[in-house]
Amino acid sequence: MDGVNKNNNFGVKNGCDPLQVMNGLDKGSAYALIALGLTLIFGTLGVVNFAHGALFMIGAFCAVTMQKILNLSTVTLDPTKTDFLGIL
Repeated sequence: MDGVNKNNNFGVKNGCDPLQVMNGLDKGSAYALIALGLTLIFGTLGVVNFAHGALFMIGAFCAVTMQKILNLSTVTLDPTKTDFLGIL
């Protein structure tokens, strides 16, 4: 088996990056909360309420705004990295 790649089927080295696991759990929990809200409203009212997306965006906007007001993003590992607005 000389010359055989030691990576798994997807080209990723064996072992997993803990940051990727945390990112996946974060994104998955947000999707799960949105899905639970839609399911709860549909189960009780029988109508799909698509306003959950708007409420999710308002919550995300408020979180980013509070982060900027409270200066929570001042410590970075790499000072050349910026957020999605291009601001440090």
